Amino acid sequence: FLALYLLKKISEIISSFFINKIEDYIKIERDYNALIRRYPLETNFVTYDNQSCSSSNKELFRTKVDTKHTKEEDQYTFPVIIEKDMTKDSLRIKSIKIEDNKNKRYTLPDIIQDNYKHLMDAHSTSTLYNQINIRLDGISEDVDSVILNTSRTQYYDSLVTNRVIDFPLPNGISVRDMLNPGPYVDLLENSLLSNHLGFNIFIKTSDNKIVFVERSMDVSIGKGTLGSSVAASLKTRYCIDEDYNFHLEGLEKAVIEEINDELGLIIDHHDFSIDKHLIAIYRELIEGGKPQFLFYIEINESEEQVQEYFLENLKIEDKKYETIVDGNRLAFLDLSKKSEFYLSPDSIFFNNESYAVLPSVSGTLAHLLTLMEIGNL
Repeated sequence: FLALYLLKKISEIISSFFINKIEDYIKIERDYNALIRRYPLETNFVTYDNQSCSSSNKELFRTKVDTKHTKEEDQYTFPVIIEKDMTKDSLRIKSIKIEDNKNKRYTLPDIIQDNYKHLMDAHSTSTLYNQINIRLDGISEDVDSVILNTSRTQYYDSLVTNRVIDFPLPNGISVRDMLNPGPYVDLLENSLLSNHLGFNIFIKTSDNKIVFVERSMDVSIGKGTLGSSVAASLKTRYCIDEDYNFHLEGLEKAVIEEINDELGLIIDHHDFSIDKHLIAIYRELIEGGKPQFLFYIEINESEEQVQEYFLENLKIEDKKYETIVDGNRLAFLDLSKKSEFYLSPDSIFFNNESYAVLPSVSGTLAHLLTLMEIGNL
């Protein structure tokens, strides 16, 4: 009996290991070209031309990196849709305004509720915890403002909608096929997905380097890939006031707290503002058009100092809130060495090393670099 028990346990460990390796691939579409073709009426996809990369490094990338995308071309389209480019002159002068309805809650469609366990099982090797999140219901503009209409959802609702958008139900049809099939991405006002708000932050050090995090294998998406400086959901524990209302000051506080949680960096609230550091509101196609904020922050610390803060932060065990740190290693992209840098939707090549990425990282990095190149930052 002992031998059978041990054999069963070993089998479970091996099975869990391999499922963990392929979990992302069965939850979301990894053929990004096919994904883009599915939404032909969308016109604001991010593109990037690796024109600054030297010919020798382009060839090195093609030799060393098994990208799924056309290797003969150095310009790529990313499944990331820019909803609002906040660096444009017409938007730069506008402030962000939040109109929040704390009493409005997202309700799962019947087909998702009926298959809840099946869809949640797709995350079987991820570390998860549930929480109330902010949902973005719509974006509009008036003369002076970009207006965000928000309500509430919960993280588990996103796990069975946005985060398993291409996972097949028992009938073989995916969540995307039913709730967001194309040829355009549903407006946020009409979307049947949970659409909890999240954000990506790119941080540039004093020595001109962009900070990246090498993501662990137990996060719910992007396992083992290179992540942005900070990638997080918008935590209600940080962004709502004592009456549970969501407002701009809460958004700023949440971003600052998340940077500290993930990297151990302390950003003074006097040095950070949404109007100054928010460079785009975008929609992530691999998660069904989930809305995201993109922030860009320049700090006074060097690569060496960021590393020190990060490693010290990993040692802290008695944090106030339960958190899942995205990874335990950093990488740094030296912006002064762009001739050695190459970017595609599923891979980034720099420091003579290739990194797998999700397009939420590569696409937003492409947008950031383009803004730098045209002088909008």
